Amino acid sequence: LSDTFTQFALPLVKKLGMPVIFCNSLVVADDGMITGYTLRQQNGKFRAVQAFASIGFKTIAAGDSFNDLAMLNEADAGFLFRAPPHIAADNPAIPAFAAYGELLGAITSVLNRRG
Repeated sequence: LSDTFTQFALPLVKKLGMPVIFCNSLVVADDGMITGYTLRQQNGKFRAVQAFASIGFKTIAAGDSFNDLAMLNEADAGFLFRAPPHIAADNPAIPAFAAYGELLGAITSVLNRRG
């Protein structure tokens, strides 16, 4: 899941063989200027986690910013990753990690507890 925009994600998605990705869209004028944006859905990451749970999936989420907090709190396990210090300090109940290995270890620990 990403809050990015289709226009930014598409080059990477093409290189990955066109997996499914749900993004927001930029509004681009005929002269190429970005004039706005269209959200696919308000609070889309949070709603996606809710939707996955509604069909029986367990979720692990990682994010780095204020806009990720609802998703992280809704997930079965949520982690801050390379978040600004004030976001980690304001949300001490969400484990925060700065290195990929630390995050991977936390995810692995969650998966091992589930069996």
